[in-house]
Amino acid sequence: MRIYLAFIVLIFLNSCDCPTGIETPRETEPVEFSNVRYFNALTDFESISISYEAYPLIDSLSYEQQASEYMASPAGSSKLFVSENPDSLIILNAPTKLDTNTSYDMIFYGKRNSVRVKIFDTQEKANESMTALAIVNAAQQGGDEAVEIRITGNSGNYQYDLDYFGSGVYENVDVGTYRIEAYSKKSGLIIASAENISLSANDYRLVVLRGDSESGTRGVELVVKL
Repeated sequence: MRIYLAFIVLIFLNSCDCPTGIETPRETEPVEFSNVRYFNALTDFESISISYEAYPLIDSLSYEQQASEYMASPAGSSKLFVSENPDSLIILNAPTKLDTNTSYDMIFYGKRNSVRVKIFDTQEKANESMTALAIVNAAQQGGDEAVEIRITGNSGNYQYDLDYFGSGVYENVDVGTYRIEAYSKKSGLIIASAENISLSANDYRLVVLRGDSESGTRGVELVVKL
């Protein structure tokens, strides 16, 4: 009787109507690359993990670390995945299209249930006699995210309005030493500043306003990266 039951079970298993064509994702090495720096402005996460489809790139980029180095990243059309760590659920799934041998900055910002990415082509406005500035408003201020960025120095004064969360500008600024300030457009009060920022010819700087005005540990700050 036991032999007969075992035979029936064997027939059932062999006749299972299982789906075909499903393959476990494999790590694949891209053929062409871009140079990308990744910036973590996500106050709701201790760190994030970054990958492209089946190509893992960064296991952990912490909020305190701010940004990675420029890293070889898949060029062409791909999908960018961000998670809290390599084994957790994906918090961002975004299509990307990067040119070969081109440098980019990717800024991750938003809230736990709404993670976004802003991408700057860092070579787009390079100028031999000026500095290219990419400025991003990635700070949370309790629903009042509109800010005014003031850049004052020995070579001139500049002002940019960043009226919504995630807004940004990419402009050329005269060479010199500057103070950069962020003001709330609602209150008119200064909310963050950075001193003695030296800007050189044919150079590039990323300026990110990040943080949470309601956080006790991750308040609003201006971060300037080479």
